[in-house]
Amino acid sequence: MPRFAQDVLSADPAALQHSLEANYPVCGADEDIQPDTVQWVNGDNVALKYRGRSLKRAKIWLQRPMEGGYRRYGYTGWQWKVLPATSSVERCAEVLPLADRYDAWATALGFPCANHYIATRYVDGQHNIGFHSDKAKDIAPGSLITVVKMGAHGRPFQVCLPGEEKSPFFSEVLAPGTAVIMTLEANLATKHSVPFYVENKAPVLAGQPLPARPVGPTRGWPTL
Repeated sequence: MPRFAQDVLSADPAALQHSLEANYPVCGADEDIQPDTVQWVNGDNVALKYRGRSLKRAKIWLQRPMEGGYRRYGYTGWQWKVLPATSSVERCAEVLPLADRYDAWATALGFPCANHYIATRYVDGQHNIGFHSDKAKDIAPGSLITVVKMGAHGRPFQVCLPGEEKSPFFSEVLAPGTAVIMTLEANLATKHSVPFYVENKAPVLAGQPLPARPVGPTRGWPTL
């Protein structure tokens, strides 16, 4: 959906990315995650690495409410060690009004409100994620999975049928503010990716609100 950020969320994609990058710290390779703090967890942090390899992206996790336990989206390679990086959306002044507007939009269409939000930062076109489907286990039935492209620059997005990764049926550069909106069933029937992009030498951001199932208590997590 073009201009979803601008027209539905009343957000400037470039300004939002700049603010999130400027206002929140980065938890790097040898640094400890600070529980209940809005922070970027870098792909070289031990809690975000996948099979010992650094990921080519950084993430912020937010949720609401915090009462009743953490919520998670357990994507492939997700580690329990990163769960305490999840903070309340109330602590993120940039995302809170967007979350309210997203919920109003989703509710008007008869879909559940989101309670879990992931911001993913790709530093440049070398930072990417391969074809995958979002895992259904932690996503509430009847949910929408919405990815909103932020930043000042567009980035390719691809969708294919399983087993047809070399010939995606959708492959376009999405302008800042564009939303990719999928039902859970459509997500499971396809795969999507953010591929390498040699023309992109500046950071881009993707935000993902979704209704996730609660997991575990909010207290008693060990210091990482």
